[in-house]
Parts: sequence; C-alpha cells; structure tokens
Amino acid sequence: MIEGTAQSVLADSNNVDAWNEWFKAMYPRVYYTLYRRTGGNADLSQECTQAAMERFLRYRGYEKVQTDREATAYLVRVALNVLADEHRSAVQVESIEGDIAETRGSSEEWREQLNLAGRRLKHSERELLERICAGYSTREVASQLGISYRAAATRIYRLKKRIAVILANLSDREGQSAAQFSKSLK
Repeated sequence: MIEGTAQSVLADSNNVDAWNEWFKAMYPRVYYTLYRRTGGNADLSQECTQAAMERFLRYRGYEKVQTDREATAYLVRVALNVLADEHRSAVQVESIEGDIAETRGSSEEWREQLNLAGRRLKHSERELLERICAGYSTREVASQLGISYRAAATRIYRLKKRIAVILANLSDREGQSAAQFSKSLK
C-alpha cells in the first residue's frame, strides 16, 4: 500500500491510529458490497466485513497490495470469500436441523438413541441439542447463547459430528439401529 491513507499505515505499521483511520475508510466500501450481495442482511454483512478485515491483518494482506484501490479490491474479494464460507456453513447447519427435525417425534427408538447419545455429551452440547430439537433456528440459537451466527453454525456442525460418532459407538455395542440413525445425521 503506497498511496493515500495507506502511506501513513506503511510508514509505521505499529501506528494504531493510522490503522484505525484506514479501516474506517475501507469499512463502508467492503460493507456495502456485502450488503448488496446479501440482499440487505446488515448483520451478516457486518460480520463478514469484520472477518475480512481480521483476515487482512492476520494473513498480512497489506503486504500484497500497493495502493488503496488494490487494498479495497483485495478486501472485497476476501469478504466475498468469507460470505461464501458463511453460506456453505449455513447449508450444512440447515441440513442437520432438517435431519433432526425430520426424525424428531417420528420414532420412539430415535428418541431413545438420542437420549443415550445426550448422556455422553457435555452440558453445553446437551443444551445446544435441546434447542435444536425444540425447533430453534441457528439464528435463534445464536441469539439465545449470545454468540454470532457463524459461531452457532460451527457449534451445531461439530455437535452433529459428535453425535454421529457417539451413535456409531453405540451401534457397535447395541446393534445396527444406532448406525442407521447415525447415517441419518450425515
């Protein structure tokens, strides 16, 4: 980064005030690109913009650009990649929510297997499973837990994988019915 606001950042990369000024200048450009791309979802746009800026610093994106214009393009590309990651994550989470919702209440055996798996979960994981089984969406779970949508989606995805492992282990001990339920979670 050489021109404009970027000059003061490169002159002293430890100058927090210069970084703050530069990010304040860049934030609206990246945010509004995402805002348009998400169809007006302000929360998701803010979250992805922040994540893009964090990645820009973490992976030293500022060393890969020469001008503010290049930095803006680089940040926008990173932000669009973050948004794509978010959409992939959301699709995976919706899949587990659908799997659990489909089987919820459909079989006494399923509930029994889920209860057995639940006993092997940590308290926080059981709490998350209860919310999912109660029909709460990922956004609602995130709001209830006071975490971002992305964090909730990640926790739900990990919970899905953990339950699949537990059910697979149960099937080794108790027969094939648990394995069938494990496959329904994948």
